[in-house]
Amino acid sequence: MSLNHHRPSSSSLIRSTLASGRRDLWNAQLPFVLSPFRGYLLDPSFLLGMSILPPIGKALRMEKPIAFVLQIFPLGPLRLVLGFFPSQQKDENSTNGFFLRSDSSSATIVPPTDFSSSLRGAFAFVCSASSDLIGALIHPHKMNKWLSSLRSFRAFLHASGVGAELEESIMKPLYNGRLLDNIKIINDIQEVHDADRASRGANNNDEEDGGTTLQNHLDAGKRLMRFATAAYGTEMIRSAIDESATMEELDTEPEAIAFHTQIPVEDVRYIYEPECGGEGSCIRHYLAVDHLHKQVILGIRGTLSISGALVDMQAMGCDFCFGSAHTGMAEIATQLWEESGTRIQQLLNECGPDVYNFIVTGHSLGAGAACLFHLWLYTEQLLPQTNKLCYGFAPPPTFSYHDDRVVACSGSSDSLRAIQQAHDNCICYIHDNDCVPFLSVASIRRLSTLLDTVDNHTEYIYFWNRFLIFWKWIPIPKDIKEICVFQLKQSFR
Repeated sequence: MSLNHHRPSSSSLIRSTLASGRRDLWNAQLPFVLSPFRGYLLDPSFLLGMSILPPIGKALRMEKPIAFVLQIFPLGPLRLVLGFFPSQQKDENSTNGFFLRSDSSSATIVPPTDFSSSLRGAFAFVCSASSDLIGALIHPHKMNKWLSSLRSFRAFLHASGVGAELEESIMKPLYNGRLLDNIKIINDIQEVHDADRASRGANNNDEEDGGTTLQNHLDAGKRLMRFATAAYGTEMIRSAIDESATMEELDTEPEAIAFHTQIPVEDVRYIYEPECGGEGSCIRHYLAVDHLHKQVILGIRGTLSISGALVDMQAMGCDFCFGSAHTGMAEIATQLWEESGTRIQQLLNECGPDVYNFIVTGHSLGAGAACLFHLWLYTEQLLPQTNKLCYGFAPPPTFSYHDDRVVACSGSSDSLRAIQQAHDNCICYIHDNDCVPFLSVASIRRLSTLLDTVDNHTEYIYFWNRFLIFWKWIPIPKDIKEICVFQLKQSFR
């Protein structure tokens, strides 16, 4: 199976034209005073152009004229100016913040600082969201889908009563300047109340099997997390690299994925790339083969666009696999099989369906979609010869079921066994302070109740005293602490 991208060749012409100029920009050995100008102005401008110009060119059917104009301006003057500077040469004393000089004509990208990584990640989201917005503006069906999603979300908030509860618990203290104080008080109380939450889970696993299984899961997660984060694309990979790479190694998306996941580039076998900018009818994903571990891997991207955020918002339940699932992510799961199911089967047949495991992985939205896709494979009895595993990183709550309902809906206990088997072969990784894996209607309601309870007390506390409580210069009043602890205990009974 050859590498196959869903990207029109003419749009690739615009992108490759800008990518060529970007390589020339970084291959020039600029003086130290010009490096920030290159890193924080020119390079982001190239990234933004690579995101928004291809869909515009496709919509106007002017891809080649736009690429021609770009060669004249701005690339012509830029290359003229860069010609006055030497190409990158090896310099062991170089301390450039983004790139080190190499002994070839290509710059070497070094692991970014935390600040640079955050900045690059934020700008990658801006570029992706801009491309997504342009895609919606030039494709009415996509804009209609967005508006329909927003209407459904608003109707859900109204029908469930969650909207009114949030308005009462958030807007009232926000208008009166108490919201941050209330959140900080709840945070401080919960940190003490749940201080041993993470260690309790770890200790339980250690007691079961001496920690062997837990360590195996951690080792597998450390490796497969690279495949999950690689689904975010080239710029997010550049913001997260932990070892130096040449410009060529991260130049294209297949090369960036291969470098980040430590597999040969020819083993990145398929990348889904929507044609209309941003997200298309299916979420971005890719297929790769890890021959060392005998795995065919499906990596699913998380939220990095407006379309992705709208999928996150479709949290109302729908019928899925004889249970109830997150509506937006359930739709993504079925779309994934429609888009790439045939390619998955072909790739497994090529590698050996009973020899290679099939791994589905993702982060956040991608993790939720991965869990449901994994469940779909089991309940629909797809890929029966292959051992199927799911590794999700920070997945939101996505699925619930009741034994009696499953048997009643399916007519047998086979579906119940399939669900249990999918559950047993799904490993999820959760950071202790990450809110996404705990984000549900029930948890939002609990938070809303807590905020309202705390606000009923803090509205009688003077601003100066709230300020002192916020910075822990005086303790939280005993009555607030007791009522919060009581509600926290009641919530998890």
